[in-house]
Amino acid sequence: MSEKLAGVALPPSAGEVERLLRATFDRVVGVELAIEAAPWVFREEFAHGGLSSGSVHLDTWRAELLPALVDRARARLDG
Repeated sequence: MSEKLAGVALPPSAGEVERLLRATFDRVVGVELAIEAAPWVFREEFAHGGLSSGSVHLDTWRAELLPALVDRARARLDG
């Protein structure tokens, strides 16, 4: 996602940041995070070796990672 968002300006609100992050995630991973019911998906293009290589744990992205990124952006917007 960092490659896809390199050079993209920080949107002016946390809501817009969240929409941008979700849309970027959906494009990169190839699933709509908001509607995909599976807890994880496998993507061959991310498989580079290791036990969980190629797995994207959607529940972690929903519950922890995307909210953390939005919080970081909110801190920058408020700071």
